[in-house]
Amino acid sequence: MSASSVALLAEIATGQPVQVPLVDGQSARGLRTAISRATSGRGMTVETVEGDSFIAVKKREAPLKGKQAPSQDGQRRRGRPPKL
Repeated sequence: MSASSVALLAEIATGQPVQVPLVDGQSARGLRTAISRATSGRGMTVETVEGDSFIAVKKREAPLKGKQAPSQDGQRRRGRPPKL
């Protein structure tokens, strides 16, 4: 991991919104995925928003609710979880 990515993760960890510019030829989706993977590997949950030529990233205080409990037969159900 490069020094700039370590610095970016440290800046995200402060909780302040961070703007990450897109580099020529880089897709917003790819950058969002990379940031989400890197932060989740460090136990952080983030929100990302796509701008004109940047991605805005902000640390979430509480993780999103989305994990599904196994069904009766022990297998995970496919599709959208039911509303609670």
